[in-house]
Amino acid sequence: MCHEVTQITLLGQTDSQGKQKSVLSGASQDEICFLEMAEKVGFAFFIERSEKDLLIKVDGVEETYSVLKEIEFTSDRKRMSVVVRNKESGRIVNFIKGADVSIIPRL
Repeated sequence: MCHEVTQITLLGQTDSQGKQKSVLSGASQDEICFLEMAEKVGFAFFIERSEKDLLIKVDGVEETYSVLKEIEFTSDRKRMSVVVRNKESGRIVNFIKGADVSIIPRL
């Protein structure tokens, strides 16, 4: 959830199961690799993200989140944060990613 990757649908292209093919695109290859790995091991699948909402599938269950606040990565903070609300449960979660030196002291 804490990433700036978008999913691009490849029009007219389908996979072996007949599903529409798509690719992930973003400035950070690390973020793309992380999302692809999560999908390949069957843990989570990034479906789509708009400016206000995020749709993912975790362990086969679709989950929709509202993006409440996004704090972009800066060289001072050395981390990025996204505060989201699960639309089904109402639970609010702050996801953070970044350099170990900026996160571990806050655990």
